[in-house]
Amino acid sequence: MTYTDSMLTKSFVSGKIHYDFTNDLLNYSEFYEDVELVIYDENKTSTISSQYAIVYNSFRFMEFNNNVKITTSDGEVLTTDKLYYDTENDGFSLKIISSILIKQIK
Repeated sequence: MTYTDSMLTKSFVSGKIHYDFTNDLLNYSEFYEDVELVIYDENKTSTISSQYAIVYNSFRFMEFNNNVKITTSDGEVLTTDKLYYDTENDGFSLKIISSILIKQIK
């Protein structure tokens, strides 16, 4: 799934298995196995990877579970078990569970 704004690609989400429930009342999609969300910004690119994600299209909200890892282009890494991502405001929720911040040494 690709998300755009003003003809610019803002993010792209993929996984080995994708179930589309956009016709459901909740309008959502599920991704399993090697899930990856790439977020493009003017100055850097961030990647969120996990083993499972659910995208609530109507609410512009994503939930990542199982081995969640955020990696930024400047080498910062955050690992956690669960992450909520607000696609509307391009922000991470403060409800990050058991997170460890690791600064990669170059």
